[in-house]
Amino acid sequence: MFTLFVTFLIKLRIIIITNTHNIMNTAKFVEEISVTDPDSKGDVSMSVFKHEQSGGMFAIDSSYLEQCFDEDEDPVIADPLNKGRKIMLTGV
Repeated sequence: MFTLFVTFLIKLRIIIITNTHNIMNTAKFVEEISVTDPDSKGDVSMSVFKHEQSGGMFAIDSSYLEQCFDEDEDPVIADPLNKGRKIMLTGV
């Protein structure tokens, strides 16, 4: 009986760890800024986001978001602050 209970707890812990790992991070749109490309010297619009889990901030080329994602959906990209995770960009 004790062995069965321990086995149950081990399986429950594995399920909890697995489900926690699959939770997607989110980042909230802050503002759009313009920076100068060091090669072309042209202006590039960058969308700035606040990572809601870590508190860090990052920016991504706005034209990439416009070209690669539908306006009706929140884009999902590789999380730039957490290797191997995905992040949903909200408020774009």
